[in-house]
Amino acid sequence: MDYSSQLLVVGEDNGLRAKCILILENLFDTSLIIEYTNISEAIEEIEMNDTITFVVLQASADEMAQNDFNEQLKKMNSSCPVLVITDEDEFKDNNKICYIQTPFTVADFQKKISRIHQDLAEDSNNASYRKVRIANFWRFNKSLCDIYLKLSDIKYVKIINNNEQYSRSDIEKYSKKKLDHLYIRNEDFENFACGQFHTPFLILDKSQWKEGQEEEALLTTHAFIHDLAKNVGISKLAVELAEAYVKEIEALITKEEDIYGLFLKMRENRDYLYDHSYLISCLSASMCMELPWKNRDEIAKKLTLAAIFHDITIDDPNLAMIDDINSPLLKEFSLEQRKKFKEHPEKTVEMIRKIKSFPADVETIIFQHHEKIDGSGFPKGIAEKHISPLSGAFQIIHSFVSELYNHEFDQSKVEEILLGLYKTYGSGAFKVQMESLLKSLELELTLKFE
Repeated sequence: MDYSSQLLVVGEDNGLRAKCILILENLFDTSLIIEYTNISEAIEEIEMNDTITFVVLQASADEMAQNDFNEQLKKMNSSCPVLVITDEDEFKDNNKICYIQTPFTVADFQKKISRIHQDLAEDSNNASYRKVRIANFWRFNKSLCDIYLKLSDIKYVKIINNNEQYSRSDIEKYSKKKLDHLYIRNEDFENFACGQFHTPFLILDKSQWKEGQEEEALLTTHAFIHDLAKNVGISKLAVELAEAYVKEIEALITKEEDIYGLFLKMRENRDYLYDHSYLISCLSASMCMELPWKNRDEIAKKLTLAAIFHDITIDDPNLAMIDDINSPLLKEFSLEQRKKFKEHPEKTVEMIRKIKSFPADVETIIFQHHEKIDGSGFPKGIAEKHISPLSGAFQIIHSFVSELYNHEFDQSKVEEILLGLYKTYGSGAFKVQMESLLKSLELELTLKFE
């Protein structure tokens, strides 16, 4: 196979995009896969990158009915074949465009690709084992299938049995060896790939927990986040500071029954809501170590307070992953959930306002965390000049963390993500905050603007 070619996966649905990548990783070399959430940016990539040989594109039937979409699809298809994932079955394949309706199986996906992509691995159907990124195992403690370690191309050894509980240390020892993947048998892969975001093959089993295991589970979650933080360049000192700030916040709110209950519930669930909040705290501490401002320690505490509480009134982690009030992903939620999402900055501020020890700056950060510098955000639609400096710092970090999740913490994408953020924040009112983040991560971007 010619490994100079590259694959492109495009779409706003993080779960569906991740599912495609998981399958593609087992059909092609992982390094060949490039991700985009925006179709216009993907087209720019295709026009500049002549090694892209195949595109997987998410699109609803409504989107496909628009003239702009069809023009964009033609541009893509003029350079390479395209597999379109859609929610309707009315579209017909041709020589260079295939359509697949959701939900689909691994076999369906592979069959469609083989029609229009010549480099599909011939033995991919016959592989006995499939690889799964090791990061998937951190936040759980029980596997619903056997897990294997790869010793060679022909030898695999079982390390976790079906229905067996495992500990943080069981996974940590393989991570320390710089392994990127563990493996599951091919017959288990279909269920995992097609159900990982609804019925995962990894679960958190609390049924036999003894006293103290809740704390062990929290340590496992923090180990998972610490590992992610290290991978994107956050220093150990910044992580330790964030840990201290979070503990200080917990002590501060212990007597506030309503908000403390929400905090404990979020922490216990150990999903995106808590993980991304904690990671934002780590990055806030990291950025503040380089900010040329006074009272940096107090600023870091304010950003950490905002990080922990900004989404606390949202109870669905999938809803929390949406950043844009106009995102088509919101259509998947009920009217009540959409209303709750739109109102959550204001509702959260109303809740924390009852805690007199919370600085007013924190209210402003939370209220403005979904605003955008071009005025297209919510709840007020204010532009750059009306967004506070601390809110600007929080928005940069929040956007960075969101993109890290979108790219599954792929270290090779970090500079690309930061370059995109620099184009947005690096020349306006929040230039100092953006440059402080870069400096804290010890990164010097090679900026190339057209």
